[in-house]
Amino acid sequence: MEIGSVNNGIKKAITERRSVKNYDYEMYVDEEKVFSLVDLATYAPNHGMREPWRLVYISKNKYQNLLKK
Repeated sequence: MEIGSVNNGIKKAITERRSVKNYDYEMYVDEEKVFSLVDLATYAPNHGMREPWRLVYISKNKYQNLLKK
């Protein structure tokens, strides 16, 4: 597919972009810190509440129990 006169380097960077994430699944983050950060995040600007945040918090223990089911 031709995308007009877009520079080939830019076109390649956009069409071949990948996000590779390496998570440390054993990392522990204190619940209090998580809730504090989420509370602070509510002060971040958004575009008129057209896409409000929806968050679900699942503790590691509950997550492991869900996996067992």
